[in-house]
Parts: sequence; C-alpha cells; structure tokens
Amino acid sequence: MENEGRGGEWAAYDFQTGYLRHLLGFIGLTDVEIARVEGTVFGPEAATAAIAAAEAQVRAILEKAA
Repeated sequence: MENEGRGGEWAAYDFQTGYLRHLLGFIGLTDVEIARVEGTVFGPEAATAAIAAAEAQVRAILEKAA
C-alpha cells in the first residue's frame, strides 16, 4: 500500500507508483494493480470512508485475480 497525492498539481510528487512498479518488476512481478487510499486528511469520518473504499478496491482486484 502506498500513501500519495496523485493527479493535477500533485502529479509531480507521485514517485512511489513508478518506484514500486520498477522495484517489483526487477524481481519479476510485472502485473501490478494499485489500490489507493485517498482523502484521509479530512477528518476521522473521511479517513474511515477512504479506507473502506480502498478495501473495496483490494477486494475487486482479488476477485479479478481469482
């Protein structure tokens, strides 16, 4: 899991995605899906909703892989 700001004015700061894809590719893992947790800084309710959304993304990725 990675924590990042992506898109728009924050796109230049998204170094984690490329770095992790490169690192995982180096050890042979090339089919990588990203589950993002976004909007966690807007209070506890927003953080809970963001985590639930990310968990749903992970479940969808795992169902697709099965």
